[in-house]
Amino acid sequence: MKTFIKLAFLVISFSSINSAKSEQNIPIIEYRGEDVIDINKFSQFYISNVYGLKLKDVVNKPFESPTDNRINFGNINGELWVRFKVKNYSTRDSIKLRIANPILHSSKIYILSEKDTIEKTCNTHITIDKRDVRSTDHVYRLIFYDSNELEVYIQIHNEEQMLVPLKLESIEYNRDIERNYLLINGLYVGLIASMFLYNLFLLITIRDKSYLWYVIHTLFVGVAQSSFNGLHLLYFQFSPFLMEISPTLFSALASITGILFMISFLHIKEYSKNFYFILNLFIYQYVLVILITLFSSIKIGYQILLPAQGLVAIIILYISIRMAISGIRSAKFYLIAWSIFMVGIFVFSMKDFGILPYNNFTKYTMFIGSGIEVLLLSFALADKIKVLQREKEYSQLQALLKAEENEKLIREQNIILEEKVQKRTEELSKTNQKLEKTLQELKEAQSQLVDKEKMASLGQLTAGIAHEINNPVNFITSGIQPLKLDINDLLEILEAYEKTFDNHPEAKEIVSLKKQVDLEYIKKEIYDLLKGIEEGAKRTTEIVVGLRTFSRLDEDALKFTNINENIEATLVLLNNKIKNRIIVEKDYCKESDIECYPGKLNQVFMNIFSNAIDAINAKAYEANDFGKITIKTYHENEYFVVEISDNGIGMTEDVKKRIFEPFFTTKKVGEGTGLGMSIVYKIIEKHYGRIWVDSEYGKGTTFKLYIYKKLAEIPEILETQ
Repeated sequence: MKTFIKLAFLVISFSSINSAKSEQNIPIIEYRGEDVIDINKFSQFYISNVYGLKLKDVVNKPFESPTDNRINFGNINGELWVRFKVKNYSTRDSIKLRIANPILHSSKIYILSEKDTIEKTCNTHITIDKRDVRSTDHVYRLIFYDSNELEVYIQIHNEEQMLVPLKLESIEYNRDIERNYLLINGLYVGLIASMFLYNLFLLITIRDKSYLWYVIHTLFVGVAQSSFNGLHLLYFQFSPFLMEISPTLFSALASITGILFMISFLHIKEYSKNFYFILNLFIYQYVLVILITLFSSIKIGYQILLPAQGLVAIIILYISIRMAISGIRSAKFYLIAWSIFMVGIFVFSMKDFGILPYNNFTKYTMFIGSGIEVLLLSFALADKIKVLQREKEYSQLQALLKAEENEKLIREQNIILEEKVQKRTEELSKTNQKLEKTLQELKEAQSQLVDKEKMASLGQLTAGIAHEINNPVNFITSGIQPLKLDINDLLEILEAYEKTFDNHPEAKEIVSLKKQVDLEYIKKEIYDLLKGIEEGAKRTTEIVVGLRTFSRLDEDALKFTNINENIEATLVLLNNKIKNRIIVEKDYCKESDIECYPGKLNQVFMNIFSNAIDAINAKAYEANDFGKITIKTYHENEYFVVEISDNGIGMTEDVKKRIFEPFFTTKKVGEGTGLGMSIVYKIIEKHYGRIWVDSEYGKGTTFKLYIYKKLAEIPEILETQ
């Protein structure tokens, strides 16, 4: 390699000396209708360290004539001048001059003919539509007017490496080139876009960090390679600055994300701390390139980028080889992908240095290499996922086998435990049944005791009250009639006196007194008072009779009883709660004598009427609406039916289901024991009857009591008494 460089240096030096000694003869390119001619080896070049020279300043400068097809002039601080002559021997009146480097910053062409000089310019600030020829490369028309010979000077400036492939093309070939260019670039962009979208979908599905860096790396690789091939002139027409920096900027971004992908994909941090540290240093270097490119100099950024790219490529290749040799499967895929990309870089570089010919293959090797690299890395990721899935399946299989073994042990233990539990459960079940039976018996006994004690106390109290009230009421009742007779006698005597002493001298005073006291009004008032006393005594007698009827607690024997009278007796006791606030409607049947336990039924009526009154008091009525209790008695087959309805607050379904449970109540603490309806249920059950309940919350409740009319005809009942 060193020998080759020395030899090239001697050849170039020798050519420069001969050129300086010559008379600055400009080489003539003879065009005879060819499709394309590479003209680098037929042109003369002059490198100026000063930027912005005029044509007159360089005409007499020492241009060099290279002996080979040189296209790479390295990094030039100033500008490159190229000159040649074209002599047209074809029938065409125009041909195209192409500088096949789309990332050149600017070029200017001077076309000298016998009559005048034409100047044309192309740079990154001029959009494709406004260029001399619509192309991402710098393409100019060479038009032969009166003369078939043109002298051409080209002034070229670039911030990056000075690559100047010069070609003369026919119009037809130029169209084919542009068409092929669009086709190849379209295929490449399609490949990159497909891999980007496909792996983006996998990223969303799998949520693996490697996929994240791969997707971003794919995007930046696609933009960077497209920029090197001129597509940035289409993407970023809105920003000339972005068009200038895009090759350097996106190359650095692609390198950063490529390193991050490698670190994540190959687990570099776990494999080697030193490799991880070195790769992070390169990331910082690329960040520096981006900052310099954005805020300082594109040229300096590019000069830092080039050696970094070469060095990092070698280091990545070395790391992937080391890891592949150590048996890491993912590293083998990565090594293959990176090696192909490195081959693409090598071929592309050899083309730039003139070692390999400039053609479509060498021109697009970076496309081919990066496309295959992106594709293989996608396969590598897919393979990694498959490996992880296999490992996961294996671990799941091991876990399943272990779980089955544990399950077998558990089943064996469960059999033993189930036998013990079953035996213990049977014992507990028997004990529980005994306890439930005992508890039910206790509840029933408690309910009956409370019932009997309550009714016994109430019966004794009402009987005592009835007895004590009855004596003075009898005195009042028996004295009313004699009192009426006595008053009538007195009034007759007064009338006799009036007739006898009507003409007596002192009769005037008596007549005056008679008028003063209004004797006729006094007579009427006396009769009204006697009538009120008589009615009050009669009402008191009815109350006493009701108390006696209700207090018949000794009537535990079956007897025929008038149910209507029992209902009336209960209503008498509740009269102070009913008064004028509640309307009581009655519809009694005529024959209401049935065989029953009268004292028990009185308790049933008392509980139901009390609950109806409480339900009415709990409801808010409108101005013209009142509480109402409706009572009906009638016969239905072998049953005597007592139907009691109210328009009170009603019950919900949950409450209706539980009203006959012992100790269940909806009243506040102290207002009820929750035994009333339970006692009602037991009493009706004792009469071999049934209770039908219908209630709607907010509208009211209806109880239908079905009481068997002839209990003595049922032997079972007689045996239990």
